[in-house]
Formats: sequence, C-alpha cells, structure tokens
Amino acid sequence: MSAAIQERLYWPVLVDDVKRFCKNCFTCQVSKGSSDANAGEIQHFQATRPFQMVALDIVGPLPKTELGHQYNLTIIDRFTRYAAAVSLKTNTSKDITLSFANEWIYCHGVPETILSDNGTQFKGKIANLMSRLMGVKQLLTSSHHPQTNGMLERFRRYVKERLVTIAVDRNLDFTNNGDWTLFLPAIVASYNVTPNKMSKVSPHELVYGEKIVHWNH
Repeated sequence: MSAAIQERLYWPVLVDDVKRFCKNCFTCQVSKGSSDANAGEIQHFQATRPFQMVALDIVGPLPKTELGHQYNLTIIDRFTRYAAAVSLKTNTSKDITLSFANEWIYCHGVPETILSDNGTQFKGKIANLMSRLMGVKQLLTSSHHPQTNGMLERFRRYVKERLVTIAVDRNLDFTNNGDWTLFLPAIVASYNVTPNKMSKVSPHELVYGEKIVHWNH
C-alpha cells in the first residue's frame, strides 16, 4: 500500500501512518490471513526473460454466479510477476486451455514453459495437445513442495483477501447472488501496478517499460 501511495504523494511518515491505519482497520484484520514470514519459495524454476515461464492454477469451486462462473484461472509470469485471473464456468481441460490461449497467449505470446500442479485438468489430452502443437514444455509441481509455485500462491492470496475486503466493506454476500467476477479486473490491475517489495518496480512497469497513468478523482 505505502509503495503505491509514495509514487504520487510526498508523505514523510507514510509508512508509520499506513501501519497504524491497517492495525486499527477492522476490515483489514478480517480479510488478511496470517502469513509465515519464514516460508520462502523454492527456486527450482527460474525465468530469464518476460513471458518465458508462466505458472497456472485453478481456484474453486467458488460461489456460483448468475452467469454460472464458479472457478478462477490464475496465471502469472515468473519473470515480471505480471498476473491475470479468468473466471470460468467449469474446470475442464478444454475450458482452461481455451481461456489460457484467449486471455494470455494472444496477448503475450507462447511461453517456453508452463508450470502447474498435478491436477487432472493440467494433464488432460487437450492441454497436452496444445503443448505439443505450440512447443510448450510442461512442468508439474509436487504436492509435497507447494513452495515451488509460491509466487502464484501469493497472487491467489492477494485476490482472495481483496474479495473478502470488498465483501466486508460493501456488506456483500458472494454466497448468495453476489457476483465476485465483477471485481476481478480491478483487483488484478491493482496487483500489477503495485511495486514489488524486492525489485521496487511494478509488474506493469517491467512489461510496458513505464508506470501506468492514473486517473485523477
């Protein structure tokens, strides 16, 4: 939060004020889960350029929307940390493969490697066919070492926490006709324009070479 604010404002005691605000914020306490400060990511799979290696995962089933969406396909580039989230009606290999092609490949090109878990959706015939036709290498993470895909896990947690925050702030019930998919684009955008703690640069800036232009309220 503080890094995003500092890009636009001069605020000498910003970090202390943000910490104090979050500590006293009821919504923040409800939505933010506890994180293990000692849990690091096992760097077995390293990328050397943008969109070379992409990690995929499926979240769900989630509360079903009126349009029938109940799964969330999460995608992240392991070099820039640029991410995407696509709502799906099913978690079949066909839907995942088509959505990945439509929402990612047509925008960013074909990656050399796709990193995913051992779920049957990611080992289906259609997914394997796409890998062979496009020359994509598929790597599967071990269920015994989830840290190997920790970058994507953190993005998933980011999306979940923001959805909970929105539900609490707006008194929404996503389990009863609340459409969580409406908020996905804004949540993903906020993730992509927020500077990374280590690199001090946002995923958006790494991809496009410049900071995003914010609108003035």
